[in-house]
Amino acid sequence: LQGARRTYTFPDGVPDSGSDAYFDLLGRHQMHLPKDRERLIRRKYQRMARDYIFCRDAFVCVYCGMDMLESVDTLLLITKDHVFPKSRGGTRQTGNLVTCCLPCNQLKGKKKSRTLAQAQRMVARLREDKAGWLKMLQSLHR
Repeated sequence: LQGARRTYTFPDGVPDSGSDAYFDLLGRHQMHLPKDRERLIRRKYQRMARDYIFCRDAFVCVYCGMDMLESVDTLLLITKDHVFPKSRGGTRQTGNLVTCCLPCNQLKGKKKSRTLAQAQRMVARLREDKAGWLKMLQSLHR
């Protein structure tokens, strides 16, 4: 049914930071919205949550410390990461989301980590292993 109306409940902000005025804009309201309007509101909420995470972490990768605001090139590398992956039962709450650079996000992948400290140690170890592996390959090609 095109343009069908569905009931949509706006989220109460971000579960970890319910006192943030930034997310209190949405409040809790019941409305009837067309499907396409509901999709637009969901996307807007996801963008607001992403922006909140980037600002909370000061646009710095929590794994390697890269400052994303250094240049336009580094700003293109900014991503958000689920500390405990969604594919393994992680949530979309802000406590499970962090700012990270694309290389660190790809290194971590879907590897399981329960805490941020555990994820930071894992990514640091993976970066060292990859650097050692690349040095070995370079020495073989000489």
